[in-house]
Amino acid sequence: MSIQSAYYHLPRMNGAHEAKEIKRELSLLPGVKTVSVNRESHQLAVDFDSTGSDREQIEKTLGKLGLDFARQKEPDELQ
Repeated sequence: MSIQSAYYHLPRMNGAHEAKEIKRELSLLPGVKTVSVNRESHQLAVDFDSTGSDREQIEKTLGKLGLDFARQKEPDELQ
């Protein structure tokens, strides 16, 4: 099992209802462990088991929800 994280900026995220829908839909993906949405900063963090899911599946789900998003660099990529 390899736990990875993916970080996204959601520039047009609106309200608690949309944040709840994002969490619900991403949590349905196999291998997704946690989904954190910060409405104020428009940030999304997803921790997942890479043997069950990947960034492509996460991004496809965000697209199906009609969300604009930009992938953020992981902390280890910033160095």
